[in-house]
Amino acid sequence: MHCPKCNQDAGKQDSMQAAATTTGVELDRCTDCGSVWFDRGELFFFARDMERFDQAIADARKAGMSSDHASPATGQPMVALKVPEAMHPAYLDRDSGGVWLPEDTAAELTAQDQLRISWSKRAAGSVRTFKLPNLLGRTVFTLAGLYGLLTLVLIALSLAGGVTPLAALGMAALVLAVQFLLGPFIMDLMLRWLYKARRAELSELPEATRRYVQATSRAHNMKVPRFYLIEDLSPNAFTYGHTPNNARIALTEGMFELLEDKELHGVIGHEMGHARNWDMALMTVAQLVPMVLYYIYRAALHADTDDGRVKAATTAVAIGAFVLYIISEYLVLWFSRTREYYADRFGAKTVKSPAALARALVKIGYGLAGRGREEKGGKGAQAMGAMGIFDGQAAQTLTVAASAGEAERDDDGADQASARYRIDGEDLKGAMKWDLWNPWALYFELHSTHPLIAKRLLALSSQSEQMGEEPLVRFDLPQPESYWDEFLVDMGVKMAPTVAAVLAVAAAISAGSLAAGGAGLLLVAAAMMIKLRFSYPNKVFPEMSVSTLLRRVKVSGVRPVPCRLEGSVRGKGVPGLIWSDDFVMQDDTGIMFLDHRQPLALWEMIWGWLRGDSLIGEHVVVEGWFRRAPVPYVEIKHFTVDGNTRTSWLRHFRWATAFVVAAGGVALLLLG
Repeated sequence: MHCPKCNQDAGKQDSMQAAATTTGVELDRCTDCGSVWFDRGELFFFARDMERFDQAIADARKAGMSSDHASPATGQPMVALKVPEAMHPAYLDRDSGGVWLPEDTAAELTAQDQLRISWSKRAAGSVRTFKLPNLLGRTVFTLAGLYGLLTLVLIALSLAGGVTPLAALGMAALVLAVQFLLGPFIMDLMLRWLYKARRAELSELPEATRRYVQATSRAHNMKVPRFYLIEDLSPNAFTYGHTPNNARIALTEGMFELLEDKELHGVIGHEMGHARNWDMALMTVAQLVPMVLYYIYRAALHADTDDGRVKAATTAVAIGAFVLYIISEYLVLWFSRTREYYADRFGAKTVKSPAALARALVKIGYGLAGRGREEKGGKGAQAMGAMGIFDGQAAQTLTVAASAGEAERDDDGADQASARYRIDGEDLKGAMKWDLWNPWALYFELHSTHPLIAKRLLALSSQSEQMGEEPLVRFDLPQPESYWDEFLVDMGVKMAPTVAAVLAVAAAISAGSLAAGGAGLLLVAAAMMIKLRFSYPNKVFPEMSVSTLLRRVKVSGVRPVPCRLEGSVRGKGVPGLIWSDDFVMQDDTGIMFLDHRQPLALWEMIWGWLRGDSLIGEHVVVEGWFRRAPVPYVEIKHFTVDGNTRTSWLRHFRWATAFVVAAGGVALLLLG
């Protein structure tokens, strides 16, 4: 990037370089004069008074006082920006929304504590790498460990009496077997009835894709998978079935438009890798253990016996079985994450390009493919189940900039998706920072069937180097600070109502009075209000971009970033689902999942069924709270389409609930 001052005065180019701040957000800073460039919305990450800066930018857009300084981002003349209480000028690029502060202005605002910019002193870190675990070793270890735990519990149950171990094992095995055998056929019906999907013959796929699937199937002695196409422009893929020879692969139509051939084939190869590695069957075998342990816990806890010693023994077994059930659930998730890495490796190997699969993961997982050579666009995708490309519960954000038209082809038929959907390397590193630095990422990964996207990208980068290919990304950013203090605060706020409720119940039981119960309810209400105030900052919603939001490290499910996004609606939140009420929007930097929440789930479903499709393709302005948990999304405050504004009432309902709890506490105090 060119510094507007130095390039104009001395013809110096490329002097604006990325510089790390202690917040984890990188800014572009001139190495010669020290001026600072903020991409759209980045200024508000450092502003003490967001409202004043937001108003100043709005005034500058209206006034339009052109200057002689060219924007580092677009090269167009910037307009003067009157920053509150600053003697020196600032400048706004009305096209990109970025703000440039000359060195004197930045120093003045920092000295006045209007901007809190602290530059990181840490040197560039070493390149992050990731080594895959041994698949066979982890498979044997996990299954042996799970069934070892189960054997110990069955022995204890036999010694305790009261419940027949074979009955517990047989019941759980029967349930899981029925699920395994009928599951694929049930999914077939669901896709046809609920997801606007149809069975697609291999001949209906593009010729290059058809050749790839046939060649990969032959090379690995597999039958060609069945394919289902979901009529939705959001990119998504998942597989299901019993064995490598009866696998089904579901793809949305958006996958063919968004991805280059190699990227698409890498995703299909990932799904075929699950089938080739027998992941569907092995995950069923692993999931049997927690199911049996849970059944033993329920059966032992309610064992019908009058013998006091037997009852005590079975109760102890029940407690032990429940603890081991929790442990086994985490072991199964750990096992699933390992197999995801190897499905990635299989897909990358079959297309001879780990970087191609990495590009697909970035587009589908982060939503970071911006405008390419000619056009903008956007679509999203939600993954489904452990055999999907992303975690079915976590991947509630969809993906990437794309348009609704046919993929462009040049004169000789080559795919031009790469020309239209570029991936900015700095934006990608910015999005990876949250996965690799924020403790919340580790927390969410622990509860996920899939590894964090950044870790999958690092594994694919290592595979690229092994294959002599240039990796998509080399993550070498220095971590400027620890984020555990924010994590502990967030966790305290998140758990405050629950902890308060436990304390209130304990106090009421021990005191045995209405007054104690009332005080407890007031404590719960106070905790609820603290959490709501923390989770829903409501003063100002400054204009942001998708790429700017993704570079924010200090954000979580309870610590949001208020924002305003403007763009086009490109699809439903769950592609093809007839009652999905969530949707995705696209700006010029990527796309973002929009979480439309109301107090009643039935309310959401009815609205999604009756109105959801009507929004697709419409221009939308959204105000809300950007969160990551672990994937990025915006919880809608309200959105405006064609001058009509729709408001989410969930936060109002939660505030009303807190006040009702407080009123109940006051009433008990008066009665006591």
